[in-house]
Amino acid sequence: MGYKDLLLTPIYLSIIVVFFYIIRRKQTNPLTRPYYLPGFFVKALGALGVGVLYFFYYGGGNISGDTFYFFKDAGRIVDAFIDSPITGIQVLFATDEYDPSTYAYTSRIYYYQDPTSRPIVKIAGLLSIFTFHTYSVTALLFAAFCFGGLWAIYNVFIDLYPPLYRPLAIAILFVPSVFFWGSGLLKDTITLGCLGYAFNSFYFGLIKRRQLVRNGIIFLVSVLIIKAVKVYILLCFIPAISLWLFLQYRTKMKKGAARTLMLPLALLLALPIGYIAVQKITEGTRYSLDQIANTTQVTAEWLQYMSEYDQGSGYSLGEFDGSMQSVITKLPQGIWVSLFRPYLWEAHNVVMLLSAFESLILLLLTIKVLFEVRFRVIKPLLEHPVIAFCFLFAIVLAFGVGVSSSNFGTLSRYRIPLLPFYLAGLYLLRFQVKRSRKLF
Repeated sequence: MGYKDLLLTPIYLSIIVVFFYIIRRKQTNPLTRPYYLPGFFVKALGALGVGVLYFFYYGGGNISGDTFYFFKDAGRIVDAFIDSPITGIQVLFATDEYDPSTYAYTSRIYYYQDPTSRPIVKIAGLLSIFTFHTYSVTALLFAAFCFGGLWAIYNVFIDLYPPLYRPLAIAILFVPSVFFWGSGLLKDTITLGCLGYAFNSFYFGLIKRRQLVRNGIIFLVSVLIIKAVKVYILLCFIPAISLWLFLQYRTKMKKGAARTLMLPLALLLALPIGYIAVQKITEGTRYSLDQIANTTQVTAEWLQYMSEYDQGSGYSLGEFDGSMQSVITKLPQGIWVSLFRPYLWEAHNVVMLLSAFESLILLLLTIKVLFEVRFRVIKPLLEHPVIAFCFLFAIVLAFGVGVSSSNFGTLSRYRIPLLPFYLAGLYLLRFQVKRSRKLF
């Protein structure tokens, strides 16, 4: 970060704001319009904040961290394009196989051998061509992409629950950890944005039956990008939307024996279909179903070791032996730590303290909603599939990241895809229960 960032950032930020201002009318209605540009502005703030945090707080003069490694690697792609556009294109499409025509550039890419990081390097490299390889401007473009995905999520919920436009805006657009960690030049920004586009295209394509081809293409591309970068998100997303789809058709049936039988049938069909889909998606990766327990153990042990080495903010859920049984026994702890920790007394620095306050608010809100609905949650989940989706996706992902992180700093980034859906689920649950009481 230097003088180029100070010079170009205001210019590109103005261009992006003008773009969003122009398309705002098509993307909003009178109720949601006041949240559109502020939603982007907090994302822009998060994008710049991540860079400042890594540069001044974590790295100091010695720049370190994923975001700057991605940026440095993107520079190698820019170098290739400067030397030869053909070589630059070859580097963009390069794999981890040796190619003498691109080796001079790929050998200097730190994340070249990491298949989950390579797509982010290539995206950053392509954008860097148009940003004169400026860190803050590239980060702003990442943030703009993710904002589009979050607004896509918001549009789905507003289509279903227009009266909740204000609390849903807070839940999806203005949660601090989401607009901060989901805005920088990081994997999380791209995967969160793609998750939003996939969610939106699934709803308007399969549930609402609108623009099937367009939404099908968006869904497929989004899923493929998530698969390439963070496939474990699909481990939670695909089964959840499968269940939503089956429950959706159940709700359209008239009450009676057929509808009653549809529930166990939906579960019997959704679970194996979700299982098969996940098996195919993760086949050959370290998150494949036959490797996931060992991956969880290795990841947790590595992150815990790095936390202790760096005197970081580690936590432990107990011993893992590499078996699925040992992972499943950590189910309650994994969910709890992802949603409601760190506690205030576990915070050892300012960043962690902010995360602790957010977790405390989430816990208090959860308790408040449960008491307001008198712990009656089963019926709303069965009768309103989107609520079932929200909680299933959020809880399964909370379990997955909770048992594999072992570090609160890492956890604060890994959990951001679940937070908008979990919070939205709470608001939808409370709304449906209160509305059903008024009907009787």
